[in-house]
Amino acid sequence: MIKKCICILSVLLTLGVFCTGMSVFAEEAVTGNKQKYGYLGYNVKDTTEWEGLKGTLEIMPLSSTSIVADPELYVAQLYYAAADPETLSTLDQDAFDELFIVSPGLIFTIRGNKEQLVEILIGLRFADQSDRESVADSLIQIGEADDYQFYAYIDLNEEYADSLDEEYKEDYNHLSDLILKELGNAEYYAPIDPLKATEGQKLSFTTTDLDGNTVTSEELFGENEITMVNLWGIWCINCVNEMEELAEIHTRLQEKGCGIVGLEWEQNPGEETYQQARNLMLEKGTNYPSVLMPTNNEILNTVTGFPTTFYVDKEGIILTYPIVGAQVNKYEPVLEKLLESSSIMEEETEDETEEETGEETEVETAEETAAALAEEAAEESAEGNFTYRVFIKDEEDNPLKDAIVQFCDDTCCILGHTDENGCIVFEVSEEKSYEVHILAAPDGYVFDEEVVYTGETASDTTLVLKKE
Repeated sequence: MIKKCICILSVLLTLGVFCTGMSVFAEEAVTGNKQKYGYLGYNVKDTTEWEGLKGTLEIMPLSSTSIVADPELYVAQLYYAAADPETLSTLDQDAFDELFIVSPGLIFTIRGNKEQLVEILIGLRFADQSDRESVADSLIQIGEADDYQFYAYIDLNEEYADSLDEEYKEDYNHLSDLILKELGNAEYYAPIDPLKATEGQKLSFTTTDLDGNTVTSEELFGENEITMVNLWGIWCINCVNEMEELAEIHTRLQEKGCGIVGLEWEQNPGEETYQQARNLMLEKGTNYPSVLMPTNNEILNTVTGFPTTFYVDKEGIILTYPIVGAQVNKYEPVLEKLLESSSIMEEETEDETEEETGEETEVETAEETAAALAEEAAEESAEGNFTYRVFIKDEEDNPLKDAIVQFCDDTCCILGHTDENGCIVFEVSEEKSYEVHILAAPDGYVFDEEVVYTGETASDTTLVLKKE
């Protein structure tokens, strides 16, 4: 059998995203006549011809994150394996590693148009500026839905085809026409990103460290104000390449009461693998704890690309959209925004405590508080900071305390609770439109999934909740 040959296109390394081990391919081979890729935005309606191949053709999600690029971009890779789906499902890892596997191309889902996609791909070093026209010509539009467009990039390599056994060579030579036909008939809609649903959820687990000692997420997160949870593996080149910089970041974060925790995932777990991980951590000077990633955690199971980095508080609450890929330049800026939000919340809590203990006896009305906040906002805006206020009330205009609100831009979401005036204040360094939505309603009120947007300038936003 011909030695496995995986054609990982250069964009994969550029995006810093890697699939979660090739053994997944065998588990996800076509078993019916429809393939669904919900969070990528398409369903392949009829795979009868795919099933008629002597080998196996599959779509592998690589990235599901709007942080990879602006505008929003999702990426999947096509794979072809020189074995039928039934055979794939019975192979052990050694036999699987001997398979001939190639990638005939990529599928892009973008909330934008072809010109924007070309710009992103050039920016990600997928191609040079001089190749702009050829890149545009090679992107084939296969569908559209709402504000999203879908493009296929086909990359068949004759050298790979020549290396195939005759029975699979015929398959490979027809892949381009087959892929474009099936994708042309697919159903397309706005992507449903499962990672978005993790915001505000609690990440909790029990696992072991690389020496077999039991450890809990409460122990790992409780020591830090905010913890960067970095999912990695020794097989993931982008994970390995960023480890030295993560160690430097961890040193700086410790000065702020924060830190990094690594969660390691391997497709072939065992003592030999974990010894390799320990050796690698020693070589890279890793100074933060790394434990085994639990395999039965619903939140972590939504991850399709490595590395992926979550931000959690002391309780394990996920504070913002995770970063997918080795995007070292974004780690600390996102954490700084979260720390800034946290300090605001702490100041509000201290003020409330003073009132409760009688140290501050003056009681303001809601109108006086609103006026004071508006004056404070004006002063801060004059200093170069911009204050956006969000008010949550019921249908009778009563302010609602303890609603959990999220305030987002393209790269980060800030989380907070409304006070007794139904208000939460978000301080930002840039005036623009921000996304606002409720993560949790107060007791006795109906949760509302509505997403609203602030004005382009510092302003107030009000959301109304109904009683149960």
